[in-house]
Amino acid sequence: MTASNGFTGTISLTCSLISGTGSCSVNPASVTSIPTTASVTVNATNLSVGSYQLIVQGTSSATTHTLLISFNVGDYQVSGPQSLTLGPGSQGTANLSVTASTHYSGSINSTCTVSSLPGTTCAVTPNPIAVSAGSTVPLVATINVPNNAALGNYNVNLTTQDTTGRPSHTFTFSLTVGQDFLVTSSTASQTVTAGQTSGPYNLTVQPAGASFNSTVTLSCSSGLPAGAQCLFSPSVPVTPGSTSALVVMSISTGTATSPGTSAVTVTGTSGVLSHSATVSLTVTNSGASGLSQSNHY
Repeated sequence: MTASNGFTGTISLTCSLISGTGSCSVNPASVTSIPTTASVTVNATNLSVGSYQLIVQGTSSATTHTLLISFNVGDYQVSGPQSLTLGPGSQGTANLSVTASTHYSGSINSTCTVSSLPGTTCAVTPNPIAVSAGSTVPLVATINVPNNAALGNYNVNLTTQDTTGRPSHTFTFSLTVGQDFLVTSSTASQTVTAGQTSGPYNLTVQPAGASFNSTVTLSCSSGLPAGAQCLFSPSVPVTPGSTSALVVMSISTGTATSPGTSAVTVTGTSGVLSHSATVSLTVTNSGASGLSQSNHY
């Protein structure tokens, strides 16, 4: 505020929003000497994301002047999965994201808890997370369920807050602790001549926790070279129960299968559950001195 034509006197200051449900204030509410400055504070608690205007009015006796000020309200939102299923003694991740509006940028701290499930830990990375205006940044919540976790449904609560205190948001998704399984291979690799069948890969399907009483179907989901096929013994789905189910896998190749080394992904599925192990297969051409292991197991 500045004086014009030698003005002196007390100026009363008020503030109001032209649009939106909110309020603003001026500090100090009155001044007696000028030039001077005043601060305008906007309470945007009830304002949605967008652009707004406020008006500051100064009054001294019969003299009134106003100043129109435009301002923007920015915010962010958190999104993620609706549910996650883990077995006792297992670890899982939930992929979430923070999406900032056009007018929001800042640094956000996150905390993650699992209600009513003692011994369970949940950590969020990265933390804090830097968000620029209009961007979407991924978050990963890593959850570890203890071996003695009771089967049931629980809530995972993610709390986020700008490092200045506002805005803040929470996101909740369900965690089902149920029976789960793991797939491992004690055989890391095999070498085979094109047109022949590899030696055995010794696979184990085991419960993640006390038991897993549903059937698990094994398949090679990716990585097989052209003309190759995975063979399982037993060929039918297996049920680990409270121990482990052993499965022998071999990989047959065709005469046209190209030489080289491939990372083959072996996947076990049971309903919505899916777990994988990766093994290596090296194929040599039929004229090379590579080891053929067909039918020798």
